[in-house]
Amino acid sequence: MDEISSLRIRNQNIFKEVLADKIKIHKRFDSKSLYFNHSPYILPITLRSDVEALELIEQGIPIVRWPLYPKETLDSSKKFQNIYFILLNYSIKNKYFKNIFENNDDLKRIKILKSKSEECVVFEKLNFSNLNLTQSPFYGKSKAEVENKKIDFYKIMINDKQVGFFQILKRKYFFLITLLRINRGPILVNSIKLNDRINIISKIFKFGNIFNLNVLSITPDISYFSIESIFLKRIRSIRLRLPNWKSTTIDLEKTLDDLTLELKPKWRNCLRKAQKQNLIIDISSNQKQVDAILKYYLQDIEKKKFKGVNPELIKKMAEFKSDYEKLYVFFAKKGDLEVGAILISKQFSNLTYLIGWSSDEGRKRNVNYLLLWEAIIYFKSKECKIFDLGGLIGKNHPIDFFKLGMNGNYYENSGEYLVL
Repeated sequence: MDEISSLRIRNQNIFKEVLADKIKIHKRFDSKSLYFNHSPYILPITLRSDVEALELIEQGIPIVRWPLYPKETLDSSKKFQNIYFILLNYSIKNKYFKNIFENNDDLKRIKILKSKSEECVVFEKLNFSNLNLTQSPFYGKSKAEVENKKIDFYKIMINDKQVGFFQILKRKYFFLITLLRINRGPILVNSIKLNDRINIISKIFKFGNIFNLNVLSITPDISYFSIESIFLKRIRSIRLRLPNWKSTTIDLEKTLDDLTLELKPKWRNCLRKAQKQNLIIDISSNQKQVDAILKYYLQDIEKKKFKGVNPELIKKMAEFKSDYEKLYVFFAKKGDLEVGAILISKQFSNLTYLIGWSSDEGRKRNVNYLLLWEAIIYFKSKECKIFDLGGLIGKNHPIDFFKLGMNGNYYENSGEYLVL
């Protein structure tokens, strides 16, 4: 059932993308994505006339009028006159969407040039709304050192203008085959047309070439619910049977009042309880505090037997000095007793929640709710824009309910591919 719901939602979003210049989504049904899937059967749209509807039907778009409206209602009420519906059958094939989109496969305009990390990330028109931790230079350089890999940075050009960048981690195996790794890239400016986005991915896929002994492992920064995702399957690409990366983000450009209203009731009540506990919050970026939270975090890993973030990677990230990338630790104390802490990574105006810890005493006082809320208040004052809550585990994990309780913007990437 979840798979069918996901396909229906995906088809709904693809129709929105493909027909963006031809239809308007009915304002009451233009909803955001949710982690717990609903299963839409129809997409309500508005058109100016039946002529427009017939033109779209001739192009193969499954448009209908709602058959259950009483005839007298349709005749007497203007509000129903321009409402039509697109059928969201889950059995629609990818080939169908490719045919109605008609992608112009022109790769000659696109150039991918090796560059330096600073040149890649600092250029005037880049909007960092989709800059994620795994494509940030200090994460990539840290991971390369910790895992004994090499790293290359590339900038993406269209008509000699930079439109994005990505980084590749690489390592040779058996003294023969080089595995290239791109995690949640590329990072692109928001103004790029959909056709160019698809062609950029096609160009990047050419890095994988088994005849040159290069295998590309890539998790593209592409939504599972977008039309771009259906162009990922190619002759030499294999979709791995691994879960899609899922997470939720908080829009820090909203007011605190709006963010408070969006909290789910249970989350809001837990926050109010925590705010009455007279806890003291300390904020720091120094290595000593990073080491302190890692000590508690490692104790948690040993006690609860879970696989967490590599502490050596975090230590290496803390060593890198940069004006636009930094780690922040928020510690909570009850008197002199440390009862909780969270670690957050900042890249330009974007944030990622990395790890959290709380003692038994801290959990009784809902300390993680207060820490996360205080982090939002602090980073709003620093004019940050997007706060990624650092991924969802799945299988109804309690940490997921904690993160989803903030009622942010859910997203899901299109999965992992091997390109040979």
